[in-house]
Amino acid sequence: MLFTVDNNILTPASRSAANWLSGQTGTVDLSPVSKITRRSLDANAKYWAWCRQIEAELGWEPGDAHRWQKWQWGLAILTEKHPEYRDRLMAMLRPLPYEQRLAAMDLISCTSQFSVEEMQRLMDTAQRHWASQGIALE
Repeated sequence: MLFTVDNNILTPASRSAANWLSGQTGTVDLSPVSKITRRSLDANAKYWAWCRQIEAELGWEPGDAHRWQKWQWGLAILTEKHPEYRDRLMAMLRPLPYEQRLAAMDLISCTSQFSVEEMQRLMDTAQRHWASQGIALE
């Protein structure tokens, strides 16, 4: 997440985040402040293959698995170190109808900002969840 500290309050530092939070359209840049170890291209390819597999098995549209997983687990992982931001984001997203909430996931850069550890947590969570639904992700 990209934040600035103003009077001891964390606020989104990017213009796109500020615009989105104020109700304007655009994307939210949740780039981390510190340099992190990025996930590998192999992990990225595996994640997207899993998304396509989930969509095929459930009859979902392309992109739906990624949006659903971002909403279910991704945002929590991304914002866990910044609960004040998470709370504001959730306060804005939860009242939206489910379809709009999932569509809003396209506006939030989430998994692309993950460290290797965060991406592994998402993938482990996804693998356990989908296995419980009868979808074996390899």
